[in-house]
Amino acid sequence: MDFAKKIKKERENLGITQEELAERTGLSKRSIVAYESQGVIARYKNIVKLATALQVAVEYLMNDDMQEAIYN
Repeated sequence: MDFAKKIKKERENLGITQEELAERTGLSKRSIVAYESQGVIARYKNIVKLATALQVAVEYLMNDDMQEAIYN
């Protein structure tokens, strides 16, 4: 599973919108949309913010070979 699918899956698992994820991370909604649907890969510091907000390990988001989330 790739980065985009993981972001969307974990966001939906938490039952939050793209806007809510943006607020939790301090990123723009535009960035969240780009990560989820345009194949944009976040910079490391933003991956850390996303992992924290989504309550998953950074390694899970960064490694396409990891299919199962590691929850924090």
